[in-house]
Amino acid sequence: MALNLNDAKSIYDFVVTEGNGIKGLVDSGLSTVPAVYVQPPNERIDKEKAIKLELPPIDLSKLGGPGHAEVAEQIVRAAETVGFFQVVNHGVPLQLLESLKETAHNFFSLPLERKAVYLAPVSPSPLVKYGTSYLPEKEKALGWKDYILMQYTGDDEALRYWPEEIKEVLLEYVRYSIVMVKKLLRVLLENLGVKPDDSMIDVLTGRKTLAMIYYPTCPNPDVTIGIERHSDIGMLTVLLQDEIGGLYVKIEENMNYEKKTEWIEIPPIPNALVINVADMLQVLSNGKYRSAEHAVCNTNINSRVSVPIFTMPLETSTIVPLSQVVEKDGIAHYKEFLFVDYMNNVYKNALNGKKSLNFAKIVQRSQLQAIDQRFSISFFYYTNLTLQSSHATQLDFPTKKMMIDRYSIALFLVFSFLVGALDASAGDADPLYRACVAECEKTGCVGGRCFPQCKFPSDGVANDGPWYMQEPLYLKWKQWDCQSDCRYNCMVDREKEREAVGNGPVKYHGKWPFERVFGIQEPASVVFSALNLAMHFHGWLSFFILISYNLPLRQSKKAYYEFATLWHVYGLLSMNSWLWSAVFHSRDVDLTEKLDYSSAVALLGYSLILAILRCFNVRVEAARVMVAAPFLAFVTTHILYLNFYAFDYGWNMKVCVVMGVAQLLIWAIWAGVTRHPYRWKCWVVVIGGGLAMLLEIYDFPPYQGFFDAHAIWHATTIPLTYLCRHHIAYKLRIFILLSFPSIREKERVCALTIFVSFSRLPLFSFRFFCSFLKKSQDGEVYS
Repeated sequence: MALNLNDAKSIYDFVVTEGNGIKGLVDSGLSTVPAVYVQPPNERIDKEKAIKLELPPIDLSKLGGPGHAEVAEQIVRAAETVGFFQVVNHGVPLQLLESLKETAHNFFSLPLERKAVYLAPVSPSPLVKYGTSYLPEKEKALGWKDYILMQYTGDDEALRYWPEEIKEVLLEYVRYSIVMVKKLLRVLLENLGVKPDDSMIDVLTGRKTLAMIYYPTCPNPDVTIGIERHSDIGMLTVLLQDEIGGLYVKIEENMNYEKKTEWIEIPPIPNALVINVADMLQVLSNGKYRSAEHAVCNTNINSRVSVPIFTMPLETSTIVPLSQVVEKDGIAHYKEFLFVDYMNNVYKNALNGKKSLNFAKIVQRSQLQAIDQRFSISFFYYTNLTLQSSHATQLDFPTKKMMIDRYSIALFLVFSFLVGALDASAGDADPLYRACVAECEKTGCVGGRCFPQCKFPSDGVANDGPWYMQEPLYLKWKQWDCQSDCRYNCMVDREKEREAVGNGPVKYHGKWPFERVFGIQEPASVVFSALNLAMHFHGWLSFFILISYNLPLRQSKKAYYEFATLWHVYGLLSMNSWLWSAVFHSRDVDLTEKLDYSSAVALLGYSLILAILRCFNVRVEAARVMVAAPFLAFVTTHILYLNFYAFDYGWNMKVCVVMGVAQLLIWAIWAGVTRHPYRWKCWVVVIGGGLAMLLEIYDFPPYQGFFDAHAIWHATTIPLTYLCRHHIAYKLRIFILLSFPSIREKERVCALTIFVSFSRLPLFSFRFFCSFLKKSQDGEVYS
């Protein structure tokens, strides 16, 4: 298939699938960077602002001699600060280094058929892999590099499976380098108070991976990246780089989480090797040594080669901070884990800075105390004001602080039982999809479909001219802009391509691929949200009219039913939540998304408060304030966090699930303990709500493009809402019988019968019910 430089799929097949790589792409006469290789602005490195690290290399010939202490101190200081340093007199022959660079250039200049035999699907051994970029199917934009990767398990397998053109020189390189790595590792471990023996060093360096990486010249290197931001996963990495340069290291944060971000360049030094600390050494040192985030930039002058050796622990090794370091620090910053688990977690995701280390990190008590302290202060302030306003008994400060700590600890314990985070979207990371969107935003077309709201249609004429070139006004209510239409149509085309090769649907920007109907983004969810809104509106209006107009009120104009106001607020919050749910699923933009999520969190938080107050029969106003205040403070803080700090889907899901499960359990236990006559309905609601909640956690793609797990969850809440409303109606019937003995028995029975009908039928029965109660009064004054 001929290469079409204007077609993203053609480029992907040519470079990745067929194995021509970036070398083949450049050799084809490429003059501009294809969209699939253009990095987002936040992923690029401004080389003009980077600091060149002008540090002299460390002379390793002094190790073991009179200058050992000085050299050891230099190595430790570099590992503790930058995480990168360069060494000379390292024991690797200089002629071998030059031979390695020449061999790398020669290998990538070989004909395609000689290199393609090592592509992952056809390679004679899983120990050898030829490819381009890191994880093309999951990367936001592809890396501008080609590579050959080899795992060293012994000379015999290397001689048998490694490419003939490079195996001899690479074997010699690894033999010399591993001696140097063991010396460096011994120095670093001894500084931590450990006396490593040979067996310990062998385990920590038992897995070795070598690579030759080729960075072809790039027409516009400022918008590409050779290797994306990442940290190495092993112990120490040895890197031979040529004279072209392009290695950049990011200095970002210290162990106190103080942010200080800058990029520094590691310039080439003749005859030197670059050494960098990797993730496992950072874990073993409990964070004392820094595994630095780094990346490689391209040039438009000459092609660049580098030859790294990654030394790692054996796969079955248990990794945990060294006891000597933890004893000195007083706390462990990382958990215990198997190295193979860490590897699997890293290799299934695209490169993303140092986020791979999150797998091993432990959330420290100091961080939790900082959060708890901020929460306690706001809670104390809020509670003190409400206590004063309600004329409650004033407590002394130590007593209040003790109460605050108890509430904070209780909340923390509740929110500790959290479910796993949701998976990230894979569709919008697909290079073909991203290339399609980028192309569409330039041309205004996807395939043969063009969109008038895009600035540049297929003929290249700007669309910001006369009025008749613009989208009709009656269509603008949909708020579909150029980007939205491009994303939608590229998603549709990409899903058809995936289906043709037997792949299932994937999410795009956090959402499944849905079919639009009349411009509505998720029709089924909108319909079910509207039905839920109608159900809650009918229930709330029925309740409001009954309480306000048909039952006696106190002289203060308040209802005798002491939980009436709480249920009113619940009804209003429910209607608000389902309203914004319908709007959000009609059109997903930043504003509607925040309104939907915020109103849902507010409803869940209030529902939990209501469950506690009702099930524990909390009637005293001051007590209600004390119970509600910490929850109100937390929910408010969470909503502000989502809207103004970070819109974290995973954290929000955890918060919502915990609040939902907590209130369901409270209602279920209350129904059982009180032996409520309609407890079976309460249990149905609890069990049904719990099962429905699983649809939010264990998601699945939409059937026929309409009915996904979220839409079905919306549908299940409709009958559950009816049962819950009927449960409240039953309690009000009991309230009528017990509270108004002046109504004659027959009239009371008739009134209840009408009320049952009223609670189930539309509102036209209300007037008859209202007039009947008024006629039934016997000396009572009804409002």
